[in-house]
Amino acid sequence: MNDSVQEVPFDVRVEHPFLKLLSLGYYDGTTKGIVQSGERFFLYEVVAWNGDVEDDDIRIFLVAETDRLTFDSITEAFAQFGTPKWPQWQPNVALKSFEQWREFESGIESLLPKKPRWQWVIAARTIFVEVLACRRITEAARALVPEGLSFPPGTDYNFWFDFLDQGSSKLRI
Repeated sequence: MNDSVQEVPFDVRVEHPFLKLLSLGYYDGTTKGIVQSGERFFLYEVVAWNGDVEDDDIRIFLVAETDRLTFDSITEAFAQFGTPKWPQWQPNVALKSFEQWREFESGIESLLPKKPRWQWVIAARTIFVEVLACRRITEAARALVPEGLSFPPGTDYNFWFDFLDQGSSKLRI
């Protein structure tokens, strides 16, 4: 995605598309966070995952542009628990109680947009390492995004897979 975002068909691989990744959710890989591409910042979140397919773990992410202040504010909030480890950082938060965690998490969520205006759909095995496909989201597809995404996602993987115009036979690498 470098500094100018562009659509990427499945037959083109984009390796190491981001300078930094701050993961805000993790389940066998990042599920939510912010990435830096050039001077731009993007919020991402998993919308679909084929996690039941052995050796072909592909996640489909929604992506929305955000700003440097959001990235810096969240980085600063997590830095109280340890020094950022770039280029990829999955902060390890050690709090004494679940209540403390919920309070901290609420503070982080308050720094993020309540309803991101999703702009892109990305397929990746590991979003920081290689983007398999990227397409601008359509209004029709945006209407199918549930409010308040959660992991594991409850959306139809096949819909998003087809949205990216990819047949399963081409996905094998």
